[in-house]
Amino acid sequence: MSGLASGNFETSFSLNCADVLQQVKSRLPLYHLTEEDIVSKPQFCKLLQSLSQHVDETGLSHVLTERHREVEKEYKQQKQVWLRSEILYRTIKEMLKDFYVGENSGKFSEEDKKFYEVLEQSMIIMECTRCLDPSETTAQEKPLLLNLETQDLLVFRPKQQDFQAMKERLVKEIEIRLMKKCFSVLCYLHPEYMGDSDVLKCAKSSKLPEMLRELKEKVLRENCKLKEQTATLERLSFMYSMVLLNCLSVLHKLARDCRLKVQSEVDQIKTQYLESKCSATFLKLRKEELEILLNTYTPEKIQVHRKIRDTLNEMVAKEEQEKATVSKNVSAYMVLGKEFEELVNEYKHLRLEIENKKWALQEFMKSYE
Repeated sequence: MSGLASGNFETSFSLNCADVLQQVKSRLPLYHLTEEDIVSKPQFCKLLQSLSQHVDETGLSHVLTERHREVEKEYKQQKQVWLRSEILYRTIKEMLKDFYVGENSGKFSEEDKKFYEVLEQSMIIMECTRCLDPSETTAQEKPLLLNLETQDLLVFRPKQQDFQAMKERLVKEIEIRLMKKCFSVLCYLHPEYMGDSDVLKCAKSSKLPEMLRELKEKVLRENCKLKEQTATLERLSFMYSMVLLNCLSVLHKLARDCRLKVQSEVDQIKTQYLESKCSATFLKLRKEELEILLNTYTPEKIQVHRKIRDTLNEMVAKEEQEKATVSKNVSAYMVLGKEFEELVNEYKHLRLEIENKKWALQEFMKSYE
């Protein structure tokens, strides 16, 4: 009965393999399971099946997913607020920079100069106040910079009337500059819009965020595709390199084996060819020698030269024989060692004295005569 129950369990489990595999793959795509894994490791697959009910496709639990979604939403809001303030800050800096560049060109009126002076003074006070403010991320206060406080900077604020006039005009200037930037981006994306009026461009600019989002997604897709193509190219390059190396090794092996088999035959044929060529060369040299002798000497002269050569050969043979005899005698004396060297030196000394005395005697006889 227990065997029958076990067999029924295995049968029912095997029937549910496809369902379990489909459920695990849909909820946990990172795990590459097969039916063989489910059959060989049923308990582990049951664990994955129960785990898939508590996690999403990325492997996070539902609580963490919800928390991650809330944090991401809050991050986007904070990022949007920061981007707005950063755009305003950079736009104002750009306005001041343009004023500094064209201040001496005469294109700014006194009212414009007053506006930019008040704007610059307000920006400096704002930046200094930000440096003196307590930290926004901790509960502790920052140490005082140069013993200054925020109240010390408020003395340098512009007049309320000038500040209010600058504020009203600043809004319009920023709107104009941002609108020009939007038009520039719009005309860059669609050059055919350059001839349209500002009203029409403003209407079309409402779709600019969507255009930029689509362009960004397109760029991201192209980057992903480029990365995939680069990876594929590297993989294929490596594979082709390995194939070429294998082909080279096979060719080298074939060349080595074939060369060992036929090298002896090739060497034999080459040897016979070189022997024949050397024989032909020697015969040609002998022929040239005979032709030179025939053209240079008569038969009588050749006969005389042969006799002279024979005589010289005999003299050389005698000299060689005499040399051998002398060498033999020298070898016999060399056996004596240092005593022989002393005798030789003494003999040289005696010969030198005899020569000197002979010379002295000759000189004496000459002087006597």
